[in-house]
Amino acid sequence: MTKMIKEELKRGYDTIGLILSLLMGFGCIIYKNYVLLSHDFKMQKYFRNYQGYVIFNRGNFYCRWLYSYIDPSMLYLFYFMGIIAALPYGVSYYQDKKKGIIRNICIRTEKSHYLSAKYLAVFFTGGTVVALPLVLDLLISKLSYPYDFIRILGTPLNGVSDWMRFTIDHIYVAALLVILLWFLFGGFLATVSLVVSCVADNVFTIQLIPFLLMLVLFYIPGMLPFSYRRYFPFNFLRINNDIVQAFLEVILLSILTFLSFFVIEKRKDIL
Repeated sequence: MTKMIKEELKRGYDTIGLILSLLMGFGCIIYKNYVLLSHDFKMQKYFRNYQGYVIFNRGNFYCRWLYSYIDPSMLYLFYFMGIIAALPYGVSYYQDKKKGIIRNICIRTEKSHYLSAKYLAVFFTGGTVVALPLVLDLLISKLSYPYDFIRILGTPLNGVSDWMRFTIDHIYVAALLVILLWFLFGGFLATVSLVVSCVADNVFTIQLIPFLLMLVLFYIPGMLPFSYRRYFPFNFLRINNDIVQAFLEVILLSILTFLSFFVIEKRKDIL
């Protein structure tokens, strides 16, 4: 099974779709930082007209990246996250079925091994193309806002949770946890395409469903009571709530897609 996983991962990371997804993700991040930095530049230029009597606080790395990460300029990454996650390898299972590759593989190994390897490859490629743009954004934000101090007084951090206290004391560990969470969520989105490929017979549909799912998850919270909004991606990926809940939710969703894909396809006779 280890050999099968290596082969699927090699196939998954050697696709033009992965390159296109990274370009889309990096483009969203570059645009986001362009918006923020151009705004800061304009504000600094405006305050310089006051002969230095007005101090412009550019904020810091914590407030601009880790705590108040989601802003209007970041919405494009949310809009296209479904496409970015599924594009590298999401339609590979459908293509394998159409080309008859699965029959040849299952002659040499068990079908369960192939299904597990396929799921892991799709999950890891999807998570990678979602997490790497976030790493780029971390580096750009750290260069642009290098200050690590936190202005607690007069900010939303006055009533901090245990998670927020942890981020104050261990800011870079918290940043890595944020990236890991986005990696897992990207993997989940990519595996949605696997589940869709079990019933759909069209590449466009398989690729489009994760994109539509992300849009639905983005807009539904606005129609729900505030207490329920923390269970949706736009809220729990912001990490101003309990990160344990966010990780549990993403892991449960990933388990759901794995069981759905495995159970449906395991019963089918591919020979």
